[in-house]
Amino acid sequence: MDKAGKWLGPLSGILFVAAVVIGGSIFGGLDAEPSNSANQVLAEFRDSANDIETATLLTMLGIGFLLIFLGNLRTRFRDGGSGWAAVGILAGGVAVAGAWIVLLGVQLAGR
Repeated sequence: MDKAGKWLGPLSGILFVAAVVIGGSIFGGLDAEPSNSANQVLAEFRDSANDIETATLLTMLGIGFLLIFLGNLRTRFRDGGSGWAAVGILAGGVAVAGAWIVLLGVQLAGR
């Protein structure tokens, strides 16, 4: 493995965690209660619109880093002789990333 491959995988994993944590801290959630009127909930969404967009973009960037990390992890497992584990790691990670993207799309559509 070349020099870039030795640090790119672990660095992308760290950047994934950092992007998700920063995105989560920017948009901590909504304080709306089920008993609030629709106008109150809509007003809270409108007040938080920029935070929602910023947090979503950071999380999407983090998902890109997650996919790079998973590719690197798959390569390391495959080179180590664990063919089935390498495929499982990649398939599971891509499924999680896809589900996360759908959830982020729903979050953006709700804004």
